[in-house]
Amino acid sequence: MFRILLLVVVVWLLFKVFTRSRSSAGEHKAGEGMRGSGIMRRCDYCDVFVPGDESIRDGERYFCSEQHRQASLNGPEDPKCGN
Repeated sequence: MFRILLLVVVVWLLFKVFTRSRSSAGEHKAGEGMRGSGIMRRCDYCDVFVPGDESIRDGERYFCSEQHRQASLNGPEDPKCGN
């Protein structure tokens, strides 16, 4: 009876160690590509979403690039953007 109980405990411990190391490795890999705050901002010119820390802010408006900020100030939209 003692051998069976010992075997069950060892199997359970191995299972716990294996699943814990596997889940923590998966979490680490998933977070490697992440950066910034995770907030996405929509460009007021072309409606493309960019990470908040890479967006260009002009007052209450956000842009994906300095060219789009300038273009929004100059008037007509750029035909290359598809708008």
